[in-house]
Amino acid sequence: MVTIKQDIVNQGHGALAPTMLAVHSTANPGATAKNHRDLWSRGYDYAVHYVSDWNEAYHTVPDNRLCWQVGNGNSTCVGLEICEAT
Repeated sequence: MVTIKQDIVNQGHGALAPTMLAVHSTANPGATAKNHRDLWSRGYDYAVHYVSDWNEAYHTVPDNRLCWQVGNGNSTCVGLEICEAT
């Protein structure tokens, strides 16, 4: 089990009142949750609420802020990105 580290690094793209959870793969084999957290901290447009790998997880965008992670579902979802091991 992994403890989620609260580390808000991006404010997303406006208000969100989520009703669903979207789980998605990062499609970036070998990149860790911290690698993604670091990228999103630099103002990257596609930051997601949560990211998790095989060792750690981060909460990086407030749950009430819009993220661009799943196309048409963005306006309804909190997003969780799952990292891929190599």
